[in-house]
Amino acid sequence: MSAARGGLCTSLDVNALRGMITAYRANGVCIYANAVVNHMANDILNHRRSGGGDCGPYGAKNATAGSPYYTYSQMYQFSPQTGLKPALEFPAVPDGPTDFHCDRVLNAFMDPFQLNYGWLVGLADLDTEHPYV
Repeated sequence: MSAARGGLCTSLDVNALRGMITAYRANGVCIYANAVVNHMANDILNHRRSGGGDCGPYGAKNATAGSPYYTYSQMYQFSPQTGLKPALEFPAVPDGPTDFHCDRVLNAFMDPFQLNYGWLVGLADLDTEHPYV
């Protein structure tokens, strides 16, 4: 947990956060928790922003210096680095390929389906229907 103090971001434990919220409430300020974790990383090529709202597969890729990054959807190519099937992978985050919506473009902001299931500017979209996500 972190909080902005004088333009700096500092870490808080649960008790410090509770104390901060209590102090704000005592002064008539409402606190709303807002976490922007639904969309994960993007790549510079925006290869997921092609066409319509269908799920689109793509294969394994390599980042700079041969470091692998992985793909989602129904395309499974074994990684030459790990020998494993690719999946969305974010170090230190316990998410796997079934924790994301399928690879779907988001290009119609008036379409509720795309808003809920689309990958905003190619950002991997967490499947928040799962209670553990």
